[in-house]
Amino acid sequence: MRQEELGRKLGLTFQQVQKYESGANRVSASRLWEIAAILRTPLAYFFPAKTGEDQASNYPQDPEGIELVRLYYQIADSGMRQQLFDTSTSRKPQNATPPRSARPRRRDA
Repeated sequence: MRQEELGRKLGLTFQQVQKYESGANRVSASRLWEIAAILRTPLAYFFPAKTGEDQASNYPQDPEGIELVRLYYQIADSGMRQQLFDTSTSRKPQNATPPRSARPRRRDA
């Protein structure tokens, strides 16, 4: 896809797309999400592959996981965040990814 076409789909000029591509301007997470959707590629494509537990495919890619991470970082109290982190890591099951049917459904507020 050409920069002009991507820019048009994003509502930007091709120059802005060039600045993103060259690293002159920072790409926000929401903009990166849009770009991935337009290019029909997984978000992990834009990040270097790593080995072991840091591998991009281990990061949450389903809506519930992304929402959980977003909500975690909205907790203002760093002590409470650490407590939640400590609790969840101490209770990590052998198989960290339960079947979809066993996952709790997200409640809409």
